[in-house]
Amino acid sequence: NFGMVFKSTISNNFSLESGIIFYQRNFRLTGSSSNISGVLRDTSSFSYVSYGIPFQGIVYIQVGSDLFMRNAIGLNMDFYASSVKSKGINLGIDHISERARWINGSITGNLGVEKRDDKLGTFYIGAEVNIPISAIAVTKLKYHYGGINPDKYDNLFLRGNYFGIQIKYYLPKDLENKLE
Repeated sequence: NFGMVFKSTISNNFSLESGIIFYQRNFRLTGSSSNISGVLRDTSSFSYVSYGIPFQGIVYIQVGSDLFMRNAIGLNMDFYASSVKSKGINLGIDHISERARWINGSITGNLGVEKRDDKLGTFYIGAEVNIPISAIAVTKLKYHYGGINPDKYDNLFLRGNYFGIQIKYYLPKDLENKLE
């Protein structure tokens, strides 16, 4: 993930945050089969790109003079870029993931620590979870065993849930005054 967020401080213990984020979810497919001629294996990788607009409420618990534990929960409005295709390394897997819908929502939350400094700004490190409300893509697979007709599988609904590490930096509040 990469992006820019704006934080509106309501009080020392509560903030609201919004912005725009670029998301890239990476997936890996592996297939294998056994037949008379031996074991066939194949692997395919693909990335699924989306853009999100998060809206989060943040609650802070002060644990030191300039150190805060930070808890946030909110919603994302997600926009999916396009469908993706991939082929296996050995050309055994044919894959296509078509976006399930153009716009989707997700529930997001994070937990971490924030160090505030009036001159340097605010530094944050924490963990996040993102759970889309519904499937982000419909995945269709074919597996070629070396014959003419590949096996086709039922559509898979790609959920796109993820858990990640967040690192954020917020500019100092008085930076605008210094520039004048």
